[in-house]
Amino acid sequence: MTQEIVDFSFYLFIYCFSLKIYFSAEAIDFHWAHVGRKNKQVILFILYTILVLNFCLLFGNYVNIIFLIIYFLYMYAYSKSSFYGLCDIYITPLLLFFIFYQPNFFYFSNLDSMIFSGTYLPQVFLSVLGGLIFFSAGFEKGKSDIWKKNKAVLLFFLNPKFKKISIPLTEISKKILIFLNPVIVYSQLSLIFFLLFLPLKLSIIPIFVIFLFLITLSIFFHYSDLTLPSLILILVTFHSVMIIENTFLLGYIYESYGYMSLMEKVLLFSFSLLVIGSFIVTTTPDNLLKKNKFLIYIKRIVRFSTGLINVSVYNEDHLDKPVVQKFFIKDKNKKRELFQLYNNDGTPYLKNTFFLPSVYLCISFKILDILRQIDNKGKLDRDNYKLLQGIIFFMIKKYKLKKNAIIFFLSIYQFDAEDLFTNTKTKNKNFEDVLKISFKKDKELKIDKLYPKTLTYASKRSVDYKRYTFN
Repeated sequence: MTQEIVDFSFYLFIYCFSLKIYFSAEAIDFHWAHVGRKNKQVILFILYTILVLNFCLLFGNYVNIIFLIIYFLYMYAYSKSSFYGLCDIYITPLLLFFIFYQPNFFYFSNLDSMIFSGTYLPQVFLSVLGGLIFFSAGFEKGKSDIWKKNKAVLLFFLNPKFKKISIPLTEISKKILIFLNPVIVYSQLSLIFFLLFLPLKLSIIPIFVIFLFLITLSIFFHYSDLTLPSLILILVTFHSVMIIENTFLLGYIYESYGYMSLMEKVLLFSFSLLVIGSFIVTTTPDNLLKKNKFLIYIKRIVRFSTGLINVSVYNEDHLDKPVVQKFFIKDKNKKRELFQLYNNDGTPYLKNTFFLPSVYLCISFKILDILRQIDNKGKLDRDNYKLLQGIIFFMIKKYKLKKNAIIFFLSIYQFDAEDLFTNTKTKNKNFEDVLKISFKKDKELKIDKLYPKTLTYASKRSVDYKRYTFN
């Protein structure tokens, strides 16, 4: 049964990956806000090429080679993205996996017999990479104050930004959510060690916890492009546990080594170095990593090959005093909203967002960065300015607006997650215009604050992290 599920994941992956690529191409102006016009055209061509190749995969011919081409195109395009995130971290190992493994469908013709024939090593490699991703996520959570204080899961459920379904929380459910904090952290931290060093049947424990966590995300929250790839990854890992049940992964790799060709041994050695390098760069403190050129070099190799970076999610950067935004335009003395992403209570406007990748809703994190910089420094640096410019141009193109005659208004709703934790009641608050955006000339923006301070609360979101440089 698990084999059929893994085979079916091939179609599931093509579906979610195609949606992501299509809507990324639609959002080229802000998704790749920090590249020049010519590079944008190249990236747009690459994205549409990937869509065509995804369609070709359905015919089942030369699937390995097509996935290999997609892998290189994807890694190039997204190395320049302004929104490289957790979804991309999950997708890269899956692309590598499908290069070496394809479903056992009768009409498929591929070259899987050339490399790792007759072994479960493709599943093993994906399981190890998945274990590293979850380890990094757990490791970063362990450094967060809200996770140390067991507040994060409750704050996440109280946070409306990505919530598809709102359910009232009872005192019992709150206690359960508080209890789940260490359970999630330790399950994510331990999975890689269960897989590599312990009998594989024991790995079902952290796999089950992570699976429930992902199912909860997919049901209650707007993370479809994130949860589907991660569910595929965890299901393949479960499949590996079930078919290699009498040993641990290192033992299985050792048993398979004697039957490998020279090419397979080289690939295995390279993969082992990447795993070691990934573990080093995800556990090394940032201040030490920035000073060591050798570690920076390793980080770049890991990033360009496996897609892995530090998985810092669901912490203060995302849960402390967040904002949601609306954009309005004033055109011919009329004010109307453009591209609505959120309802008035801060929850996603599902009519517009249901099929959108989470990158669209993640704009709100960047908006918070922009407003903090305007409040603190009175102006935007080049990176934040380019991003805001990209968002504005995206809306101009989408709605075919004449930019010279239009005035944009950025309206936000900011809430205090700590207050929601202590009072458990969302205060009634309306969206409020904080910025007026117009054009000086051609593409140059004129940004005016409507209040001395645009933000009500000071957020603990990191300001030191360089969000638009290679990471």
